[in-house]
Amino acid sequence: MLDTTPTIVKTTTKQSVVKDQEGVTQNIEEKVEDLTPGGTGQVTVSTQINKAETSDDGRAPYMTATAVTTRTATMHEDLEKNQKTSQVEEKTVAHTTATSATRQEQRVVTQEVRTTSHVLSGEQVIQLVLLKTETHVYKGEPEN
Repeated sequence: MLDTTPTIVKTTTKQSVVKDQEGVTQNIEEKVEDLTPGGTGQVTVSTQINKAETSDDGRAPYMTATAVTTRTATMHEDLEKNQKTSQVEEKTVAHTTATSATRQEQRVVTQEVRTTSHVLSGEQVIQLVLLKTETHVYKGEPEN
């Protein structure tokens, strides 16, 4: 049997956006890990920060939003059958908070997706499964 060792790569991306009196700041952090059995085990981390000034009239709510996505991709090749299979599992958790002078709202959304792709002698079959999405909203008076 001419199976190859599966290639496994895990990518975690965290993106945060904050809008306050100083403007809007976006921070993106990405970590890529080689989890392949017998592989290099290499971990690569990158960070990017973007800033923009905005006019603040004091009426717009302050916002913070953070989303963390973890994606694990496994690729496997069977040379004897000339078949490639890849599976991607992805989970995202997003959290937002909006605060004004009179209210505060928090929202949390989680989503899980699994995609499987089979390529056999040039024909590709893709299966996408949305495992679940949940949304929770919390409203109330801001803490002073």
